[in-house]
Parts: sequence; structure tokens; C-alpha cells
Amino acid sequence: MSRQTIEQQRAAHALKAVQGVKSDKKFTSLANGLPTMVHVNGLGQAIAFCKGKTEEPYKEIVKMLSEWLCGKGRPFENTKPQDILTTITSRDMHTYRLAQVEAMAYLAWVKKFAKALIGEEKEGDDGKTYS
Repeated sequence: MSRQTIEQQRAAHALKAVQGVKSDKKFTSLANGLPTMVHVNGLGQAIAFCKGKTEEPYKEIVKMLSEWLCGKGRPFENTKPQDILTTITSRDMHTYRLAQVEAMAYLAWVKKFAKALIGEEKEGDDGKTYS
């Protein structure tokens, strides 16, 4: 039986999650920007912002991040991923900070896999978006 490092576990979960993404390159754009949003505004505000959106990429990234943070051995273990905002607002600051650091590490993999598997939109000099 081989043991995976936490980094390998993050990568494996992120890869599987990104492979299941049904939305388009807007997901990659969101995956690129979400780590910065978490860093600047905090995990709770970033997730609340995404949950307030109705588009599929926002729902998908909140789902994958919530499932990761609520998994075994993670900061929000033994909570339901659907209750991520309740969990964030009910935990102590130490747990919140652990979750935020874990979210940033996980989202780095999501960002890499989204670029590799889905691709990116690029804006040309004419202001149009190209794939």
C-alpha cells in the first residue's frame, strides 16, 4: 500500500474535479482569479461571492472546494459541503486560517489543471476574446 502526500492528494482530487467540469473556459478564468480573491478578501467572502452567482462555473468551483475542505483530515472534516458558509462562520479563527491556507493550496492545483484541460480565453488587441 502506498501513501500519498497531502500535495498528491490535493492534485488527485483537483484533477478528478476539473475533469468533471461541464462549463467552458469561463471556469478557467474563475479558477485563475479565485486564489487572489481568497487572498485579498478571505475564504468566507470569496465563497459567499461565488455562491451568489448563478452561472455554472461558480457553482462547480464552490462544490469542488467545499468537498475538499470538508473531506477526511481537512479543516472542516465532519461537516457537509453544502453548509460551507455556516461552517466557516461557526469555526474559530485558527480553523478558519487553516482552511484558507488549504483552500489556496488546493486552488493552485485547480488553476493548473483548468489551464491544461480546459484552456484559457485570451483577449486580443481588438478587445475580442479568443480561445
